[in-house]
This record gives sequence, C-alpha cells and structure tokens, in this order.
Amino acid sequence: MLLLDIFLLRLAPYRHACESPRAGLYIGAFLVVTGTLYGLLVAALQRSAAGMIQGIGVADIPAWALFGGNVLSGIVVTIMVHVGITFLAWLMARAIGGPGILAAIYRCTAYLLPLTWPALPQVARKTALAGQQPVPLPYDVLYLPLAVVALSLFLIGLTNAYVVTQGKGVARAAFGAALFALFTLSILLIA
Repeated sequence: MLLLDIFLLRLAPYRHACESPRAGLYIGAFLVVTGTLYGLLVAALQRSAAGMIQGIGVADIPAWALFGGNVLSGIVVTIMVHVGITFLAWLMARAIGGPGILAAIYRCTAYLLPLTWPALPQVARKTALAGQQPVPLPYDVLYLPLAVVALSLFLIGLTNAYVVTQGKGVARAAFGAALFALFTLSILLIA
C-alpha cells in the first residue's frame, strides 16, 4: 500500500485498512503526521500574523514552545476529529443500509486523513487568526481552493471506503458520502 494509492483514489488502501495487520501502524502515522502538519501550520501562521495569544505577543513566545505546543495540541485535535468523523461516517453507513462495522470504518477514516492535507492551511489560518483582525498571510489566496480540492478528495475517498466496508455499490456509497457532507455542513452552519 502506497500513499500514492490514497491520492489516486483507489480502493486498495481501504482494503488494506480493513485486512492488513500492519494497518494500525499506518493509522497511528496518519494521525501523528496530520496533527503535526496542522500544529506546525498554526504556529507558522501565528508567527506570520504577529498577533497575541492570551495577552502575550507571539513574538515573545520561544519558538520551541510555540511550535511544540501547537504540534501537541494539533495531534490531540486530529485524534478528536478522527473519532468524530468515524462516528458520523458510521451513522451514514447505517443510513445507506450497510452493516456499520465500526472498527472497519475507524480504520478507513484514518486512511482518509492524508486526503485532507491540502485543506490544512485554510483550517490552520482560521485557528491562527481566531479573535484577531484578518491579516494577509503568505500565499493565502491558495488556501480556500486547496480546501475545496481536499473536500472533494475526502468525499471521493469516503465513497470508496463505503464501497469496501459496507459492500454497497458506488451509487449508494456516494449517497452516504453526500449525506455525510450535508450533515457536516448543517452543523457548521449552526456553529
């Protein structure tokens, strides 16, 4: 199983997630790498924006504390988001008439995490600038288009994960991914 297979939107990575005894290592790696990337981006964007964190200027925070703290919190956030995605994906799997199989969905949703990497700059931007006036950041015109690409990749990957884990056809699996997207959008609109 190659990381390239995930980005080529093949079914093989999701079969690997369900069947391979080494899948746990990949799951842990995807969680740690995604959290680390997110934390590093948040720290870098906080440094670029030169704002304040709880009344302390970002420039006054040592780099090791800023980056280390954001990486640790990024990993924790990634784990929590993964658990949330897993349960929502499980609910939608049941909604399309699949058997659910929470363990398989948990494994496959971890394999979806690399597909979200293009969206991390946009998500990190929102986090880094929370409660501050928007300021121009490096390459910020690319953040939203990359997030749209990541969302598309994620939903296609979720469709593939449903095909593998739920044993449903592509149309029903795509319907499950669409339900996932609609439910998530409704929650985001409320928040």
